[in-house]
Order: sequence, then C-alpha cells, then structure tokens
Amino acid sequence: MIHFQKTIALMVLWAVAWFFMGAPAAAEPPEPICLYVSSYHPGYHWNDGIEEGLTRELSGVCRLEKFYMDTKRNRGADFAAAKGKEAKELIDRIHPDVVIAADDNASKYLVMPYLKDADVPVVFCGVNWTVSEYGYPYSNVTGMIEVAPNRQVVRQALEILGRAKRFAFVTADVPTQHKEIARLEKVAAREGLELQSFPVKTLDHWRDAFLKAQAFDFVVLGNPVGISDWDAAAAKAFVMDHTRRLSTGFGLYMKPYAVFSMVNTPVEHGEWSGKVAKLLIQGHVPSSIPIITNRRWEVFVNPTLAGKAGITLPTNLLEKAIRID
Repeated sequence: MIHFQKTIALMVLWAVAWFFMGAPAAAEPPEPICLYVSSYHPGYHWNDGIEEGLTRELSGVCRLEKFYMDTKRNRGADFAAAKGKEAKELIDRIHPDVVIAADDNASKYLVMPYLKDADVPVVFCGVNWTVSEYGYPYSNVTGMIEVAPNRQVVRQALEILGRAKRFAFVTADVPTQHKEIARLEKVAAREGLELQSFPVKTLDHWRDAFLKAQAFDFVVLGNPVGISDWDAAAAKAFVMDHTRRLSTGFGLYMKPYAVFSMVNTPVEHGEWSGKVAKLLIQGHVPSSIPIITNRRWEVFVNPTLAGKAGITLPTNLLEKAIRID
C-alpha cells in the first residue's frame, strides 16, 4: 500500500512539473553539411570567386566544409588522383548532404571514379565547354558548364577593325587552353578567318609569341596560368612597349594586357551552385535540374593600350565596359 502511494505521489509531481515546465524539447535535426571540393587553391581568383558566391548563397543553409585539390600548382595526374581519393575519404567520414565539385579535375578525379550514381547528390561547376568526357549526366549529378565568350570576342574584334583575315591566339600550353584552341578554331572557320595558335610554357616564349602575333590582324590572349615563370609586372611592361595590333581576351587574368576583354564571372558559378544545393537539401533530385551553361560576363577596356595600337574603341563598347589602365 505504501509503495502504491509513493508511486501515485511521484506521478502527481511529474504531472505538475510537465504543466509548469512543458514537455521535453524534441531533438533538433542535425545541421546539413555541404562539401565544396575545389580543383584549385585559395588565392586563385577563379576559385575565390566561386567560393564567394557559394558562401553567400549557403549562409544559414548548411555547414560549408572545404577541400582544395590544388591541381593548378601541382599538375601531375598522380597528384590529382591522390587528391581525388583523399576527397572521397573525407566524404566517407563526414557524410555531406551535398557535394559541390568545382572545375574539371574535381569531376575527373573525384566525381567520375567515386560518385557516379551514388547516394550523395553532386553539383558541378566550372567544367570547360563539354561534360562528355566525364559521362554526365549521372542520376545524382547536375551542374553548370563554363563557356567562354570567344565567339563574342572575335565578332567584337571584327566590328572594331571592319575587316580581318587572320588572328593569333597566345596562351599557356595546358589542357584547359587546348580546349580553347579547339573552340577558337571552330569560331575562326565560322567567321572565315585563319587562326594561328601559340601555346607556350615560359614567359620568354610568351614574349616571343606576342611579338609574332603583331603580324596578324588581331591577337587573342589566353589564360597564362601554367606558364612556369609568369611575371605579371614584366608582362604588362612588355605589352605596353610592344602592342601594335588590337589585342583581346576572354580570361580575367588577361584584362591588364589586352585592349579589350570579355570575362566570365566565377561568382555566377558559385551563386548558381549554392541555389541548387539548397534545392537538393530540400529534397529535389539532381536529375530534375537540367545542366546549363553560364550566362554572364564582364567587359573591360584599356584605353592606354588602345592608343598604343592606334585603335578607336566604339561608343557602344565603352558604355558597357569597365575601364582599366
């Protein structure tokens, strides 16, 4: 009897505590994890731009973890493969809700060998021109392809000059720029132009190629990342002394060295990837989100270099461009 009375008393006390204190709080669901896998390294402008847009979009949405493959400074295939394996091991440890894979090597050395049709959803961005070599789409993958405005650059050059027969392309001798050469060859054929490409490995070779390019109607300057001893100040001084023709480009690094340039913005890739990552966390499936290409670029003009080349830039270009010296 006494034991029964104690039990009743305890039940009454528990009920009173429930009334005044409320029911025990339900456990909050764990914070989603987003893993950003960059092919490159912090401090590289393209990487930093993607990360800027991504961080802004995912603020308050998930915990953003980051992994840098560093394959712009370390170009060996064995190094990249080891970094891809290391990224996969990180995924196995932290179990992210979404993986954002930036630029080609993240797709080549992480997504393709380890994450094809896996449970974890993947958003890629910054893959140059085509995804066919990676076999996309997969059931768990969507993304944004990076397409440079090379046709727009060539057409703008033709508009400035009025007519031209041949142009030169001076760029680093690296795989991503080989893709650009192939695309420019198609643009040249479409526009009835002759193209001569100069892929180079050193700054001295770049200087020599730039001088040879002055014999063409205009020159397109490609990304110099991959030129082993690139010196930005030395290159800028050289073009100031030796520019005699219209020069243009479609890489952010080349805007100080060209009369005008049209440049993709990496922030667009980061922003889009962040928006898609949010949808995936909310339960959307990657296959319901189509793979797209980038849609924005910025225009830069260098009036000083235009004067060196004896070029008068059209008003419609100047009105929409950012001026630099």
